[in-house]
Amino acid sequence: MAKLTQKDLIQRSLYEEGIGSMLKQAAKSALKTGVGAAKALGASAAPKTAAALGKLGEVVSSNFVEIMAANPKNGLRSWLNTPEGRRLFKDVSLGKEKTLANNDVNVNFKGKYIDPKTPNEPREVQGIFSVRKEDEGKWGIMGANDNEGNVIWVPTPKKDKDKNKKDEDKDKDPVTSETPERPEISPEPEEPETSPEPEKPEVKKITTSSFKNELKEFAKNKLPGENFNSISAVTEFVRSLAKDANNATYYKNIPQIMKQIKKDRRNFSNAELAQLITLLKMDGLINESQKNLLRQLTLLSK
Repeated sequence: MAKLTQKDLIQRSLYEEGIGSMLKQAAKSALKTGVGAAKALGASAAPKTAAALGKLGEVVSSNFVEIMAANPKNGLRSWLNTPEGRRLFKDVSLGKEKTLANNDVNVNFKGKYIDPKTPNEPREVQGIFSVRKEDEGKWGIMGANDNEGNVIWVPTPKKDKDKNKKDEDKDKDPVTSETPERPEISPEPEEPETSPEPEKPEVKKITTSSFKNELKEFAKNKLPGENFNSISAVTEFVRSLAKDANNATYYKNIPQIMKQIKKDRRNFSNAELAQLITLLKMDGLINESQKNLLRQLTLLSK
């Protein structure tokens, strides 16, 4: 018997495991997709099982995962060892295969499924993986259902994955090019027209000659029943003169000023009123009458 070379031994071992056709397809796929032929040839030169040699596929535009393997169960094992498979399923054991009338294959399984929406809550599941033969040595994994037919997992097409990733990136870092609307600036309210302040009534000028008559009129209107020359009537009249002159100091000191003239509690005499008139004139609370001014000018001119 001729001695077999290392290459013959490898090929014989691989074909005994039933993956000869798978290796041919792997080489074709490597040439079509631009993957280096060295990868396909390297696979054929390594004495490994079909599960380890199967080319691990990715989700394509149709709704299944392509995987290279000699049979559906080996393809499932290969996919379950990919990062995607390990992310979704844990502790999976595969059971019997059943070929359907349309040549799809159901593979029983049980294990744990990790929903991406609740990654910290793996749940125990049991059901079937659906696998479809796409070509010689190429299988498509179409999803997993539980024993009651409820969907456990279905692949997401690659284009949808890319779209979801873009949406997530957009949510994380939203960039808006729209210029924010400027808030409307309401016009400044017009200042209400202010009506002119009413003119203060002109204070009636008291003169030395009109002082006595004005005192009588004040007592009649403000202090009815009071004698015009009483101490209280004269004092209040002088207070009104100081108030009209805006002389707060004089207003405050009126009691002391009155004591300079009035030494008793009787009514003011004419002489005392004359002294008070002279004092008020000197302090600027009343004016000299024009009649007296003319008399003084006449006396000075002689």
